[in-house]
Amino acid sequence: MTLALDIAARIERDFSPGDAQAVKELLIELQREDARTFGDRQLRCAVYLAHGNFSTLAYAITLGRSDYRDLIMAAEYEKGTDRRLRDFNNPFDGAV
Repeated sequence: MTLALDIAARIERDFSPGDAQAVKELLIELQREDARTFGDRQLRCAVYLAHGNFSTLAYAITLGRSDYRDLIMAAEYEKGTDRRLRDFNNPFDGAV
């Protein structure tokens, strides 16, 4: 399994060189373990929420494991509303 090109590029952009490879490996493993919970949309949500912070990424992954819909709501919707701001079914450059 490999990451979608836009996800890999965003990881390279947001994370330090030392963390980027570890993040990629972690996300590939997540896809391998549970592709239904961690498809491209959920991976984009987690990477977006992380903003280059490994600890925040870990939190986003935990949120997704608990209920992937909570991860999507946190990343795609305005907090406390049902107003959708992003659609991570699409690559990062087309999500807004």
